Amino acid sequence: MKNCLIILNYNDAQSCLNLVNKIEQYKNIDKIILVDNLSTDDSYSHLLKLQNSKIDVIQTNHNGGYSYGNNYGCFWAINKYSPDYLTICNPDIYFEEDVLEELISIMNREKEKFVSAISCQMNCESTPNLLSTWKLPKYSDCILNNLTILRKIIGDRTIYRKNELNQTTPVKVDVLAGSFFIIRSKAFTSVKGFDDSVFLYNEENILSKKLKEKGWSNLYLNYLSYDHYHSISINKSFSSEAKKLDLAYKSRLIYCEKYLKINKIKKIFFVITYKIGKFNYLVGKFIQRKLS
Repeated sequence: MKNCLIILNYNDAQSCLNLVNKIEQYKNIDKIILVDNLSTDDSYSHLLKLQNSKIDVIQTNHNGGYSYGNNYGCFWAINKYSPDYLTICNPDIYFEEDVLEELISIMNREKEKFVSAISCQMNCESTPNLLSTWKLPKYSDCILNNLTILRKIIGDRTIYRKNELNQTTPVKVDVLAGSFFIIRSKAFTSVKGFDDSVFLYNEENILSKKLKEKGWSNLYLNYLSYDHYHSISINKSFSSEAKKLDLAYKSRLIYCEKYLKINKIKKIFFVITYKIGKFNYLVGKFIQRKLS
């Protein structure tokens, strides 16, 4: 089997239904695996109605977040179908069949060059500045992510320059956005997939870090694109701005401790900068709402 597509759902069955209705007939998708991350609504019962010879519907035993849910679906697909590729995507996206075909064709051509994953430009009207690809963050970049106001002044050093990405051929990059990408099953298995200890955010950084350390590389195509209706699923699950900040902080801390292997002093500094940054950010948001 060539390609299994994994869609992770949490309390957002309608988005899954919309996407499946659009892509079910794509010939370059052999199996669609709908993974319900133990939703608290009636999502699972709605998804079960979609099950057929091409679509499998499964459910996790607990909601462990993006990493756990996608690992559950990916390794289930690998163990049952042994696909060459896994296409991992959010339910709140859309891509044309020709886009998927081109991405798979390039992966086939790059078979002997240790290319692990591939994706393309993200179109996101709700968040135009959302990155499709970026450089692996260093410890200093994670500190700047804690201090969001300072980052706006200094700039985000993980962003690729436009001339680095505006190519007519695939470009080697560090990290691909987790909303839509194809990964070689062999590569995914070699690093044991995502890190289950990360609930949400920074999953892509950790996966890419692990792949890079194993010698794999990722490709990005600026001349193809997909649509992403960003944060539909996230906003349904986490309405609190503070809770989203805390989730991102926890995953950054795991990345720094486990993968950048920071010492105790750096960890203490990391924690302090987050508390300062969170306070400044929330106060700024509060003032904006009062003035608007």
